[in-house]
Amino acid sequence: MLERIVEIKDAVKTSLVLFTVDFEQLTDEEWNICSELCSVLKPFAQVSTQLSAESYPTGSQVIVLTRGLLSVCAELLKRPFNSVTGTVIEELTKGLKDRFHNVEMSKSIGVATLLDPRFKSLVFESRVAADNAKKQLIELVAQKMGDRRVTNTGQSHETVSTSTTTDPLSVWGVYDAIVKSTQPQGTPQSAAIVEVQSREGKIQHSGHFRAMRKNIF
Repeated sequence: MLERIVEIKDAVKTSLVLFTVDFEQLTDEEWNICSELCSVLKPFAQVSTQLSAESYPTGSQVIVLTRGLLSVCAELLKRPFNSVTGTVIEELTKGLKDRFHNVEMSKSIGVATLLDPRFKSLVFESRVAADNAKKQLIELVAQKMGDRRVTNTGQSHETVSTSTTTDPLSVWGVYDAIVKSTQPQGTPQSAAIVEVQSREGKIQHSGHFRAMRKNIF
C-alpha cells in the first residue's frame, strides 16, 4: 500500500488539489517517511510471503529468517532515517525479540531446521538449543528404529513359524542366519545416534566439497 502511494505521489497531490473538499495534504517530510517505511517493511513482506507458501515445508526456515530480520533491523538502525522511521524500526525489533526469543527451543522448529540439509545446526545461535534439537531428533529416530525392529522381528517369526529354526538340518537355517546377521546391532538409541551423526557428517562433507569446488572453478 505504501509502495503504491509513493509510486503515484504526484498524481495523488494533483488529485487532492482538484477536490472541492479541503483535504489535508501530506508534508514533504511525511512523504519521505512513507518512502523510508517502504524500505524498512520490504524484508518483512518478503519473509511473510516465504513462510506463507503452501507448496513446500517452511518450518525449517523460521530460525534463519528470524535471525535475518533481526540482523536487517540492526543495519537499518544505523542509517540516517527520520526519527519516526527509527521508532518504527525499534518497535519491529522489540516485537521480533518478544515473539521469537525462544524459537530455537521449539521442538518442532528445532528438529525441522536440523533435518534441512541447507541449515542443519549451522543457523542456531544457541549451541544449547542445537544440542537439544539433536537429542530430540535422536529420540525420534530411535523410536522409529525400535518400532521397525519389532515389526521386522514379528514378520521373521511369521515367515519361519513352520520350521524348526534350531535344527541344523533345517532348510530354513541359512535364511535364519542371514536375517540374524542383518539385524541392527545394539539398542535403538545407539543406532539412532550413529545414524544422525553419519547424516550430519555427510552434509558437512558435501558443504566443504561445494565450497572447494566454488573456489576451484
